[in-house]
Amino acid sequence: MSAAATLAELGDRLRMDIIDPDTAAALGERVIRESLEDFERKRARLQPITDDVADALREDCWGCKNGYLEALARGHWEGFHHHVDDFIAEHGLSIQRGTLPYWELCRSVAKAAADGERIAETRLTNDLEGEREILAKYQPSAEPSAERAPSTDAPRRPPTKGRERKRRRFADHLDEFAQDKLELGEWGDSTAEQQTSRNQRFLDLVGNWPLDDIEPRTVRDYRSQLGQLPVHMNKRKAYRDKSAVELVDMEIPESDLMSPRTVGEYLDALSSYLSWCVQMGYAQTNPAREIRKPKWKQNPRIPFEAPELRSLLLNDDMRNGRMGRAWRHWSPLIALLSGTRAGEIAQLRVADVRGRGQGEPVLSINDDDGKKLKTDHARREIPVHSQLIEAGFLEYVDDIERRGYARLFPHLTVPDERPHRNLSRWFAEYRLSCGIGGGEDDNKQFHSFRGTARTAMGRAGVPKPHIDEVIGHAPQEIGERHYQHGYTFDQRKKAIEAIQIDGLDLSPLRGVWRHYV
Repeated sequence: MSAAATLAELGDRLRMDIIDPDTAAALGERVIRESLEDFERKRARLQPITDDVADALREDCWGCKNGYLEALARGHWEGFHHHVDDFIAEHGLSIQRGTLPYWELCRSVAKAAADGERIAETRLTNDLEGEREILAKYQPSAEPSAERAPSTDAPRRPPTKGRERKRRRFADHLDEFAQDKLELGEWGDSTAEQQTSRNQRFLDLVGNWPLDDIEPRTVRDYRSQLGQLPVHMNKRKAYRDKSAVELVDMEIPESDLMSPRTVGEYLDALSSYLSWCVQMGYAQTNPAREIRKPKWKQNPRIPFEAPELRSLLLNDDMRNGRMGRAWRHWSPLIALLSGTRAGEIAQLRVADVRGRGQGEPVLSINDDDGKKLKTDHARREIPVHSQLIEAGFLEYVDDIERRGYARLFPHLTVPDERPHRNLSRWFAEYRLSCGIGGGEDDNKQFHSFRGTARTAMGRAGVPKPHIDEVIGHAPQEIGERHYQHGYTFDQRKKAIEAIQIDGLDLSPLRGVWRHYV
């Protein structure tokens, strides 16, 4: 006898000593029965069975069988855990996941699943003898073997209905998860919809697995599949009528594929849900935490140069009041001369321009009236730059207030979840019309105004803590984080007035705002 044959026989003996053959046979018979029920339902749906249909069914059976045999050869059991766990719970067996008996039951399921596909193939050719030969392997022995060694696990317990354990699957709690986030105020409606849609992709590609069967390599394979999907697959005509599984098998142009950053966002959504399931006691672990997200390179947001600022702020449309709306006129100016973010500008209310009649006007960035802040450090008061005052900003605010508006820019639609979106989208088109940005390294965005302001203050010698204070950044030094409680108006005013761009004269914009009211 060859060494390989000897080892195989020894392995069979060891398995027989560890798992009761009748137990393995009962589990295998159950798997085959379920597999054949699925096959017969599929065959009934496809009636009448033409030669082409029979060939397609046969090819399907062949592919599934080979898939099970490959899993059997490689020891990839993750697709079989739910069969084994359900069987253990229903029969009151004391077999723990991770033990050798547990893996042998997984092996039995894989072999039975392959045999189930073999039987389906025989049914397509009416080979009843072949079916009987396969099923004979799953008949329990007539008498227990006296030589059989006892199980290394604890004794079996009789099946008890009350002992059946709830098998929680991936889709069971998605709605509950979203509702919990909404009630806590952590999400808005659009975020809940987005996150649920992202987790739906896991269902599309992986399936509705039991939560405790999802392993790190399951998430790793999911990550690989995401990278083969096109971005906006539900919107693009070429892809929207195809399933995620079909798209993974297609040759998608690289330019259409999800970016590494988007893949990472899908993995974040999965990890967030699984972590919540662990907190709620629905799952034991979060395997997504162990999987690295793809690396992606973010284009740096480069400050604007003086010629670019002149193109953006002093073109004919800006000078002659042809921007269409007041917010398009004021938002670039405010961003440059205060360093505020797009979302902060979009949410401004008339009441946020404080101290107008007291000689110390400020922009108050706060979360009053449901406004959203990026961080706690974003809450601040920024002195209004003298060039904004000269351009008529305070006059505009007074005029809007007299007209009864609460919002500073009432004609700018502000989405609840992403206040910056519409302003940023408009500016993305506007700066291209001014000949700025575009190309492979498209790193000039609305946020570049913020970098321009910070750079100007730094070049003027403004202390870094003062810059952080007006920009709304967290202090970098430990002492500053713990003991800094705000600088005086004069200190902040000096920092803001340091935003001066050589060759940029905004005096032609005085009074232009009146075109918009």
